[in-house]
Amino acid sequence: MSTYSLSLDQCRKSLRSYDAEIEELMELVDGSSALTAEGIAEARERLKNLKACLERDIKRQNSGVALTHPEQAVYMPAIMQARADLLVSAASRPSDEWFSNLYGVQITIHHALEQLENWER
Repeated sequence: MSTYSLSLDQCRKSLRSYDAEIEELMELVDGSSALTAEGIAEARERLKNLKACLERDIKRQNSGVALTHPEQAVYMPAIMQARADLLVSAASRPSDEWFSNLYGVQITIHHALEQLENWER
């Protein structure tokens, strides 16, 4: 867990990383009926990792670290919303529901990135 605040650029970089991970997972589960056993295992592991990373970042807010203004105003609300909206279980079989749920989370991340791209310094 990070014990330091994130700069505006670090917030952007982190959100871009989440966006890329979500995109890759969406590509993996698109057409999920054709997934092999290995593909299913990979999708489940990636979803577990995504949830764990979001939860790790949420814990930072309660760690006593003073958050920067971009973290407080945009980054943390987006991370918390993304985690709250990520409802599919990693124990379930990848499906269209996974894709739809991930797409909704990706929209949250995109909106936060847009806000940070337009952030006045």
